[in-house]
Amino acid sequence: MVINEANAEIVEISYRTNGCGYLIASCEVLKQWLIYRRLTNLHGVGKGAIVATVTDELGAFPPGRTHCVELTVDALRAVFAGYRIKLLDEYDGETALICTCFGIAEDSLEKCINEHRLTNVSDVIERCRAGGGCGSCQPLIQELIDAAFSSPRGPCPGLTYGD
Repeated sequence: MVINEANAEIVEISYRTNGCGYLIASCEVLKQWLIYRRLTNLHGVGKGAIVATVTDELGAFPPGRTHCVELTVDALRAVFAGYRIKLLDEYDGETALICTCFGIAEDSLEKCINEHRLTNVSDVIERCRAGGGCGSCQPLIQELIDAAFSSPRGPCPGLTYGD
């Protein structure tokens, strides 16, 4: 899987298998479904929804072949887990890592919030993806937003609000 790092969009997918036609068909359906999707739009999509995507396209698999779609979903989850581990392994910053899903550190978030005058978590997710994964960092992101706007100078250095 190739991911455009700038916007977290899946731009290429390939797979290798020596499985049966059901497995190959399942892989093809997921490949078409995933291409050009942003990772932030895929977080929270459960196994059941992915299986339903395949079976909606191909119909119900015969007994004894349902494991083919399950293998495809498991492989997809492994790819996403590997991508997340890669992001974490590449992180070597000096500040706290706030969003582990996308490897975004505190200093990067503060800069993004300040430069773009972001006032809520959904704006941060849209601008830099932080908080758009598992969501566990969203309270920390809100704290950074609150801290930026509680400063008497406002979120942008050199710019005061209320003047």
